[in-house]
Amino acid sequence: MTLKELESKKEVILSIRPEYVKKIFSGEKKFELRRRIWRDSSVNMIYVYCSYPVQKIVGCFNIAYICEAPILDIWKMVKNECCLNKKDFLSYFDFQEFGYAIKIKKPVEFSEPIDLKSISKKAPQNFCYV
Repeated sequence: MTLKELESKKEVILSIRPEYVKKIFSGEKKFELRRRIWRDSSVNMIYVYCSYPVQKIVGCFNIAYICEAPILDIWKMVKNECCLNKKDFLSYFDFQEFGYAIKIKKPVEFSEPIDLKSISKKAPQNFCYV
């Protein structure tokens, strides 16, 4: 990897509930769903901030791709790999027309969780850049 490639790597921290964090690292959850995401298209890695009660960065994963599409198209694509039933899926998107499905690639759970304060001043509501 060249220096230019390294400098172009961008990362974000995503806040994810503990029950879904477990499913990401077990390999059961293959897509992370979002109502909105970052604007920087060079983001290629996500650090997983496990929300209350853990409140630590517990791992990371690469982004295989991100699909922006109408909600029902996303449902057709991810219904067997997002760990939600259709009712909860629709409730999450709450009448939004479009949404995002982030394909999870190479999830790595850290042996020692990282205290968020060493990276960011506060927990991300949705996401924050690293």
